[in-house]
Amino acid sequence: MGDREDKPIPKSDEHIHLKEDEHLHSGELHKFTIIVNARKKTVTSEELTFEQTVALAFDPVPPNSIFTVTYSGGVHHQEGTLKPGQKVEIKDGMEFNVTETGQS
Repeated sequence: MGDREDKPIPKSDEHIHLKEDEHLHSGELHKFTIIVNARKKTVTSEELTFEQTVALAFDPVPPNSIFTVTYSGGVHHQEGTLKPGQKVEIKDGMEFNVTETGQS
């Protein structure tokens, strides 16, 4: 609405219900280049959860493990820590460090 950009919606089988006067158009999703454990990764989401970040760092994710996720170059906070269930808004060049800190 107004003069702001619409938020991109990833392609999926999810049903989208529009309200009166809402419109849907297709287009390319913005791609963000981030660094996870010193490796370049490309993502299309504007936010990353703790769990998504761990999955980007470890494929497959080791079972029964505990992880620490830290980041730098953030949008609202220059640096910080993510805990399970939390998410952070991302931008190009943001760096994440994911370390396995033990087993549960």
